[in-house]
Amino acid sequence: MRVALMCDYSLEYLGGAQTAFIQQARVLADAGHRVTVIAPRPTTSVPELETHERIELAPIDFPLIVPSVGLPLIRNTAAVVRQVGEVLRRTESQLLHCHSEFGLVRAGFTAARRAGLPVVLTVHTFFWQAVGPFQRPKAAMVRACYRWLTRSGMTNARLGQRPVDAALRNMTLTTARLADAVVSPSAHQAAHLRAAGLVDVAVIPNTFRIAERPAPLPPQTGDAPLRLAWIGRCVEEKRLLPFIEAIRLAAKDLGPGRLSVAVIGDGRQLAAARSAAAALPEVEFVGRVGNERVRRLISSSHLTCLTSHGFDNQPMTVVESILLGRGVLYVDPELREGLVSCGVLADAPDPAAMARAIVAIANDPEIARDLTDAAAEAAREFLPATFAGSSTELYGRLIAGLPVRARRA
Repeated sequence: MRVALMCDYSLEYLGGAQTAFIQQARVLADAGHRVTVIAPRPTTSVPELETHERIELAPIDFPLIVPSVGLPLIRNTAAVVRQVGEVLRRTESQLLHCHSEFGLVRAGFTAARRAGLPVVLTVHTFFWQAVGPFQRPKAAMVRACYRWLTRSGMTNARLGQRPVDAALRNMTLTTARLADAVVSPSAHQAAHLRAAGLVDVAVIPNTFRIAERPAPLPPQTGDAPLRLAWIGRCVEEKRLLPFIEAIRLAAKDLGPGRLSVAVIGDGRQLAAARSAAAALPEVEFVGRVGNERVRRLISSSHLTCLTSHGFDNQPMTVVESILLGRGVLYVDPELREGLVSCGVLADAPDPAAMARAIVAIANDPEIARDLTDAAAEAAREFLPATFAGSSTELYGRLIAGLPVRARRA
């Protein structure tokens, strides 16, 4: 098949949606499909996409990046619609698969409709969160910005208690209602999308291309500490600061030398996290690093830590960790894929509950070993072949004009 993948986000920005997008493009190309990537023009190379003979990059120029969110500013204009339409015609694309909700994607929808192509939308999160004051004026600003970017209004369903959350979720709902099929990487998000009125929602978990076999678990006896890795954007919704507090509580309980924590990532809360961990020799801030270094850090750990609550859909951290044979400490009971057998769920999302879970794992090396043993089976749903097979089936049905058979899990 000849598939066009589209994303409004900068592919250089650290985020799960970008990582999933790049990985899925490679997996589809590895499976024999011709893949055209339509995305904002990167300012640095993207080797994962540039070195594959079955992937063609079709960059879209933009005037500036919105500083606070790292979003390239691309509006749904007649010129962008023509540019995307020309790419779709030239590459003889049979389907457009979008991974975001903003101006470029809306232009893509229009271009695909004019070309008679089906459109798929992957929803990377329906759980937008925006805390803080001035909710109503901020929600009005979200709606105004969305209208300006996309040249259309949005739905006004009650999708959250906070006005900004509701506005952002309506932004996603508005875009999803235009698609021929919606993909959710997780079953729990799919349930929320269906509850919001969407019908054709298919559950296809994310994937990651990892060639190496899982490394043996590091020792966790005697002088060898429990090694933890926290990976993600250092922002409020990922809850790094509560995690740092949990490490402080756990280290106080366990004593010196029992923990070693690598914090991998960058973001606006990094400075505050460094300050909070200033007196904790257990914590090392690695910063933003490439995929290979991330994989080495995961493999040298006993578990990874996922501390978001009520925000994530199907985190790439989970996918990568389980494929590398590592379990996950997490706090959100809604998250299920891979974590039922390979996760340790803290009994609450607060620092004290996370600390209790960390202490229990540190005091019982069998916990990490059991999770690693379970990872081989749990990894099956995240394998590239699984993703490629499910996606190819969905694409084939849409191209043939058949109804989508949404897998309800």
